[in-house]
Amino acid sequence: MSEKNPPKYRFILEKSHLKIFVVLCVVNLLTSLSYLLFRKNLPPEVPILYGLSEGENELTPTYGLIFPSLSALVLTAVNIVVVGFSKNTFLKQLLVFTSIAITIFSLVATYKVVSLVGSF
Repeated sequence: MSEKNPPKYRFILEKSHLKIFVVLCVVNLLTSLSYLLFRKNLPPEVPILYGLSEGENELTPTYGLIFPSLSALVLTAVNIVVVGFSKNTFLKQLLVFTSIAITIFSLVATYKVVSLVGSF
């Protein structure tokens, strides 16, 4: 009786998924870099941490606007790796749509904070 060789997992990313992930990464990077454009129009502290109790606990320094898009970028990078090694089509599609949703949510959160507290 011979042992079966374990399956060899290779990193393979389809072209359609690669295009989507590249667009999502660019959007997240542009959202992070938009901080540089708007920092002069923002107060020294902005409300980002809405999960905490109201008041000063919600406030972070202005550079806190980078965190939603950077966390979305990190999660998208993790999803890229998982999609690249996965053979399950449903999981690949789920992770692509999850990355899209995370990017949209981080973009909207950053936009709302900038539009609410910014002086334009």
